[in-house]
Amino acid sequence: MLRPIDAIADVEIAPDVPGRNPFRNPDAEPGAGYTAFVEFTGRPDQPAPNSIYSGQVDLGPGLPNPLTAMLYRTYVPADFDDFQGGVGLPRLALATTDGSNELLPLGDCEEAPLPNAFGLFPGVPLNDLIVGADYPDEVDQALGLNLPLATSPPSTRVFYGLPDTALAVLGNLLPAELPLTDALPEQTAGGGGFLSNVHNAYTSTGFDRAFGDIYLLRARAPTFPGDARAAGSGARPDLRYWSVCQNEFATQRFVDCVIDRDAPLDAEGFFTVAVSDAADRPGNAVADVGIAWLPWGGIYKDGILIYRHMLPADDFAEAIHNVPRGTDPDAVMGDYFPQATYCSRATFEAAGGDAAEIFAACAAEQAERAPGGLLGPVLNASGAAGRCSSSSEAWLPHPERARHHTAGAASPSTQASSTGSTGGAKQKLSRKARHRLKQERHAYARAGGG
Repeated sequence: MLRPIDAIADVEIAPDVPGRNPFRNPDAEPGAGYTAFVEFTGRPDQPAPNSIYSGQVDLGPGLPNPLTAMLYRTYVPADFDDFQGGVGLPRLALATTDGSNELLPLGDCEEAPLPNAFGLFPGVPLNDLIVGADYPDEVDQALGLNLPLATSPPSTRVFYGLPDTALAVLGNLLPAELPLTDALPEQTAGGGGFLSNVHNAYTSTGFDRAFGDIYLLRARAPTFPGDARAAGSGARPDLRYWSVCQNEFATQRFVDCVIDRDAPLDAEGFFTVAVSDAADRPGNAVADVGIAWLPWGGIYKDGILIYRHMLPADDFAEAIHNVPRGTDPDAVMGDYFPQATYCSRATFEAAGGDAAEIFAACAAEQAERAPGGLLGPVLNASGAAGRCSSSSEAWLPHPERARHHTAGAASPSTQASSTGSTGGAKQKLSRKARHRLKQERHAYARAGGG
């Protein structure tokens, strides 16, 4: 289901005029032409230049996939008013196998008629209406439950594929972890559906308004092309691109994103994203204190933050791509693995003007709350909402390892694919504390918690 088969990135494309691909040759002028091919067969061990393969179906040996969708992606254009990058969209044609004869022109690619419901409501600023809406709290009070995507405390997972995602959602409905994921076919991180990109790897963190109206995501920021932190070092940036996007799970609609070059970083080189409705936005959720604020989307009960890594450098061991299934991502990614928490507006604003202190205060508040599952707060033996005091201890902040960096600017990325503060110190959760909290969440679930 919407699973990618193959892709070719801009840096992999050989231009019609040798040397004229600016993504491979920084001195080249943009605008030179290129020709790419879609082959209706499985990908060979030695793929041809500029070629994408539609793959094969499982109904028999060597049967080609008869139907494929081509997606042309422009992630960060130089001018956000022109997502075509000043060169227009590709032209399609049906040709002979060797590409020497064009059999049938298919016209130009068409820009997706979004964001107004596929053009059904032209001129209606649907995104603006969603972003500006304020979710009615009375809905959650009446329902008394949350969607199975979310837990409290929030859980961040590496995305591997649709089966893993389905089992993860099912696991949130049950009082114990499912061991079934080990029986699923092996997949590489980022390879499994929802129109994902084979050059990307993702984590996702689900949230629900039943647990709070504000949530945060925090991690150490990888470097990227144009990043001032990597300037002069001579080293390749950690990633070609990274971003954090607020989405809605059921519709798969995105609400808003922060891209690498726009994410404010604190003195330790961490980014912190805060999500809420505009009406609930804390006064200090601003870039000056190291907070990137994103709108929740006022018509949505749930939210899912998707953190994206693209084309990592060979020596960037902490990339999401390098987390095998069945491995604790925190052990591989360290500070680059995002931590998440809910927060009240009062706690957020009282924490002051530093992103690290704000997150630490919110995490400490989160630890005082009862763990939550599908039906809301977990009840203790007496039937009252309980809290796990040992988890509270695990969420106590730990001094961060300081690395002083500042953010810079990024270059465009284009791809085509087949488809509480303590003493004012900068603080976060230690890896050991996060691991201990994870163990205690699992122990609590086996004892009947959510």
